[in-house]
Amino acid sequence: MSKSYDDFFEALGQKESSGDYKRVNDIRFMGKYQMGERALIDLGYYKLDGNKSDNYYSANYWTGKDGIRSKDDFLNNASVQEKAVREFA
Repeated sequence: MSKSYDDFFEALGQKESSGDYKRVNDIRFMGKYQMGERALIDLGYYKLDGNKSDNYYSANYWTGKDGIRSKDDFLNNASVQEKAVREFA
């Protein structure tokens, strides 16, 4: 049986967060795919805040891409997380 691209991402999300879009781990990687500050910068959701990759997500550095203006916006938007991980892959 051949696995699909979507199957890959589903397995990745299960491994990273048990499929929980709102999960934040101890070092502040977040979402179903446990994305960090550097990934969100590369994707255009967050601007470099001078700390490079501390994963603190200061309020003033969110770009508004796809309507994401805060950490809570990202955690509460499953479709943006799905879009982001596929763009990042």
